[in-house]
Amino acid sequence: MLSTSNHMVICSLAGLRACALLLAVVDFIAAGLQAIPLSNLKIQTWLAHLGAIFNGIGGPVAMALGPLISAVWFPPHQRTTSTAIASLAPYVGTGLAFIIGPLLVPDVGNHSSTIGKSIDYIKLRNNMSHKQLMYLKEQVMHLMYIEFAAAALILLIIMAYFPKKPKLPPSVTAKVERLDFKYGFKRLMFNKQFWLLLFINGVTLGVYSGWVSILDLNLSQFGIGEKTAGWLGFGASMTGIAAGIFLSM
Repeated sequence: MLSTSNHMVICSLAGLRACALLLAVVDFIAAGLQAIPLSNLKIQTWLAHLGAIFNGIGGPVAMALGPLISAVWFPPHQRTTSTAIASLAPYVGTGLAFIIGPLLVPDVGNHSSTIGKSIDYIKLRNNMSHKQLMYLKEQVMHLMYIEFAAAALILLIIMAYFPKKPKLPPSVTAKVERLDFKYGFKRLMFNKQFWLLLFINGVTLGVYSGWVSILDLNLSQFGIGEKTAGWLGFGASMTGIAAGIFLSM
């Protein structure tokens, strides 16, 4: 939350186009690092982690853009709904990831005989032949190539056309000068309520993000396969998005 607040101030000063372009470049680098085909699995694993770090760097920028887009492009009576849509839009990608991943990359092992039992993924992986492992790696790389192509396309679209602001401001506040970054940052650091919100948000979001990112592993102990877990994650994401937009209306 601290990082998101800082990025909101920076985006206000630098402009929406600069921040959107920065986000697209960071995502492009992240996807590119993960899409480099290598025979050395150890090096490729490190590149995958490095790509995840770059992807994480872009996270606060993505979360900060929603309220700013709403403030710059929409009139006051549309702010709440537009902020909700813009803020919840990234979670559409999260929901789709639950579906696209299992569809393109096959699950490890055959779970037809493990319904209702705990699935030991490590044991299944160790029992796979070299040919099966290479096939699985090939499918994972296909997914990485698709993600890299999508990141490249988004970057090209933003470079080609993404206005800094509308020709006519939708409200008086849309053209008001923002606070100086250093002044706002210092005020924020000594705000006790901000630190309380930061702690609450960090604990809840951190636990949820860590748990849902390995949802298939967490549900494997109940005999639930990767595809079923993916649909559960997709349904939960879409329900949360719909509920957020409904409450904003």
